[in-house]
Amino acid sequence: MFSIGVLDSVRQSLVDLPALLFLALAVEAQLSEKNSKSTLWLALGNLTKETSVLGTIALYGNSLIGPARRSGRRLLLFLAVLPLALWALYVQQRFSGVGQDTSWGNFNWPLIGLFAQINLSAAEIFKGNFNGRYTFGLLAILGLMTQAWVVWRRPQWSAPWWRIGAIYSLLLIFLSSWVWSGYWAACRSVLPLTICFNLLLPINRWFWILWLAGNLTLLHGVWRFI
Repeated sequence: MFSIGVLDSVRQSLVDLPALLFLALAVEAQLSEKNSKSTLWLALGNLTKETSVLGTIALYGNSLIGPARRSGRRLLLFLAVLPLALWALYVQQRFSGVGQDTSWGNFNWPLIGLFAQINLSAAEIFKGNFNGRYTFGLLAILGLMTQAWVVWRRPQWSAPWWRIGAIYSLLLIFLSSWVWSGYWAACRSVLPLTICFNLLLPINRWFWILWLAGNLTLLHGVWRFI
């Protein structure tokens, strides 16, 4: 929990950490077969941060194709997303035209923003600019890529946290250069992936190597904390 994504959310009083908490509570409720409570936590998480919808899809989206209790799960998925949809409709009606040109600025075609940040960071470092935005940024990219690799290396479709990690790993590759320009924003955006990685990391002879590689953002997080 000392990653740069967590600490930056706390330092700037942003919603990423509260949204993650709601998602974790929803997973815990679902594992305890308390689906109504899980839906409530998901609805609150979606209102806290829009990308929490990805977690909702990961938890209940399999019901759209699964044979068991389809209609009930579909209803829960609908109820979890409904408050955010109503809020978005209200905002659009109340503030018509505001921000329409920039609403998709946080996203781009797959890997475009990621590669742009790698090129920028590498170029600045070669120039002798060892600002943390670039040095720690490259380490963070390596860490996040390690997390995504570990998640997809052994798919566990029946595990809620795995599905969450998998869908947020896809979000990672669609983030734009605007998000990557302060790489800690990218780390905040995929905090559920980081949690999934640490929960599902297999305990074997490679555990500590993978743990260190996947948690490289701890370096900048602790540096800022100190």
